Amino acid sequence: MSRLNQHFEAARGLVAARYPGLAGSRLFVTCPQIDKARKGGNLRYFMHVGHFPQTICAHADTEHLPSQNLRGLFLHEFGHLMVGPKGTEADANMAVFEAFGIRILYDKNAVQYIEGVS
Repeated sequence: MSRLNQHFEAARGLVAARYPGLAGSRLFVTCPQIDKARKGGNLRYFMHVGHFPQTICAHADTEHLPSQNLRGLFLHEFGHLMVGPKGTEADANMAVFEAFGIRILYDKNAVQYIEGVS
């Protein structure tokens, strides 16, 4: 199992314990929309939701990020699934904090991360 899948499964397990409706969420790697955005210069665009139902799309380059970033990114995207399509970036982060007490932070490159993941 790839690091990307390991962190997805860990985040999904945490979220699904509280939100059973998200237990069937899927990971889709190498999304053409993310590829296009990254080729256009948005190199911090690693993941998104809303492209397919209950699916987190990720770029293959995400695999090489530190574990703290991978887990933070996945939890942030699950936060979007928790709050729905009208939720903002801040709403997604707040949903994760309110549900699990996990604060999503941003590194010097403005990429999400959480502390305490190795």
